[in-house]
Amino acid sequence: MKTTSTSNSAGFTLIEVLAAVVIMMIGLLGMLQSVNVAIDHDLKNKLRDEAVSLAEEQLNHFRMYSTSLATGRYVGGTTRTIRGIEKPFQVTKDWEPISTPDDGSARRLTVTVDWSYKGLHSSHAISSVLRR
Repeated sequence: MKTTSTSNSAGFTLIEVLAAVVIMMIGLLGMLQSVNVAIDHDLKNKLRDEAVSLAEEQLNHFRMYSTSLATGRYVGGTTRTIRGIEKPFQVTKDWEPISTPDDGSARRLTVTVDWSYKGLHSSHAISSVLRR
């Protein structure tokens, strides 16, 4: 007759399995959080890149058509589509004369683009000197 053993040392206990599941879940949640952080940083970079592109676009347009402008400021807004979502940008254009030794016909053109993401306001400004 065969005897059966009451001790089963070939498998895992329920506590060991639960501990392994908890450790794996903590690791997976950490990896998921790192993916969320990476996506968030990528979106911030896309917003900044779009603001830089918009500022350069506006400055080039501003330089072509600012021959008859005196000092002044223009504030406007535009939206750009980023990842299928419309994001608002505020564009401020300033032009002011610069004192030069000759005739004072030089102007400083400045374009500032402002935007916000998750309550954090950011801006990018570029300027150029125009002389006619």
